[in-house]
Amino acid sequence: MIYWIIIFFILSLVVCGTVFYKRYKAHQMVCQRIRQSLYEPMEKKDHDYSIYFPAALMTGEYLWQIYTIDSSIIKAVDFSSTENLDSSYAVANYLMTNMLEHDEQSYAGFRNRLIGYIGEQKVADVLAEQGQNAVWASTSNQELWDLQIDDQLINVKTILDVNSIRNTAIAHPDVMYLVPEDTYKNIGIDNIQPLNGFNYQEINETLDSTYEQIDGTRAFDTFNSHLPIGSSLIALNERNRLIKAGGDQQAVNKNVLIDFASKTTGSLTMAKIGGIIGAGLGSLVFMPIAGGVLGAALGAFWGAKTGKEFGEKIKELELQKQKLKLNILLEKFGEKYFIYLSKIKSQFFLKTEKYQNALDSFEKKFQEDSATQSWKNIFFEDKNTIFYKELKKIGERAYKNEKTKAEQRAAIFNEIENTHNSKALALILINNIHLRDFLYIDLIELKKIYAQKNRTYLERYKLYPDKFPLTNELKNHKKIYGDYVKKTA
Repeated sequence: MIYWIIIFFILSLVVCGTVFYKRYKAHQMVCQRIRQSLYEPMEKKDHDYSIYFPAALMTGEYLWQIYTIDSSIIKAVDFSSTENLDSSYAVANYLMTNMLEHDEQSYAGFRNRLIGYIGEQKVADVLAEQGQNAVWASTSNQELWDLQIDDQLINVKTILDVNSIRNTAIAHPDVMYLVPEDTYKNIGIDNIQPLNGFNYQEINETLDSTYEQIDGTRAFDTFNSHLPIGSSLIALNERNRLIKAGGDQQAVNKNVLIDFASKTTGSLTMAKIGGIIGAGLGSLVFMPIAGGVLGAALGAFWGAKTGKEFGEKIKELELQKQKLKLNILLEKFGEKYFIYLSKIKSQFFLKTEKYQNALDSFEKKFQEDSATQSWKNIFFEDKNTIFYKELKKIGERAYKNEKTKAEQRAAIFNEIENTHNSKALALILINNIHLRDFLYIDLIELKKIYAQKNRTYLERYKLYPDKFPLTNELKNHKKIYGDYVKKTA
């Protein structure tokens, strides 16, 4: 028990540490996304519900094995125990708890007793088939005999060595000892007899099979064969969907295969590990079956999720390579024009200065005209004065708006200058035709950047054709995509 408490304590530390680390990393990623969102749009990915399939399948496989335990095993275990074990789950939980909590020697004794009770159930079935009217003992600890047929007391012995009951049989000649037909040998004692249909090896194999059912071995075996089949059907459906969306067949086949392999491998590996850990932790609260099922399901889910993430990284290797090349070109391009930042910022206030000069000139003219006004204008306001005042308001409002725009533009470029963000500068220059003309941008370099942008987009298209459809511009770009056009023509 202390051993399991230590394991539980260590696992608790590991789980708590993992949860803390994951939450910390998640927070860091959120912060990073907030920063990145200021410069580039975020990609919204659809949720992949296929990662839940392995967990559902693992749960179904495990529960199916538990609830298909041989009925003779259930009867034997229920008869041998003082507990109420009349269901498959209760019997499985009882057997699993005894297997995990006992040492090797104690478990061997428990198993031998259990084989004896299973043997009695087997004998009962054989005698019933033969039409024998047997009266069984009401308790499992009845001394000397297990059943009675026509006043003949009978003791069922599910043993390997007949000699082990030699002295007992001699001491009780009025009791008939029935032994398995495959282990019986004549040792000269008449009250030791075999029973046809009562087979020790068959009983032992039935018990072994039951333990394989309750400890998850059978479930994992069927899971290993059924998961690839189910996952392949999901992968085939995904492939057809992407092909219909206009995806390149070769790229879609490769990406779907990577997804299938990574998720399936992750689920198969982690389901077994999760089942073992779950059964061990569950045994601490006398619920090893529930722990095993939950652990296996969570392991399958986590394995599929982790496998999918790993597969995404593999699939996006070429995309990341093209994005890196694009970023290098953008940074190099922006660095080239960094020295012109002051010149660019000065252009933002040219229009503002023109507005200011126009207002000053307008004000001067207004003051000159006001000096020539007569005393009548004290009571009767001059119509030209009204016109001048309203135009001044309009001009001041236009000046204020233009100044605000210029300051906002200047603030963006000040931020670029302070952080030395050459990539952001490059993106602004590329997307602003007026700045390109003002700085006499090198069109050859610009063409290289657009070509690399198209290569990057093409990789996105290969990965997600439903989100990034292939445009006519890319189809006709034969110089860069000549090979691709030939393949898809």
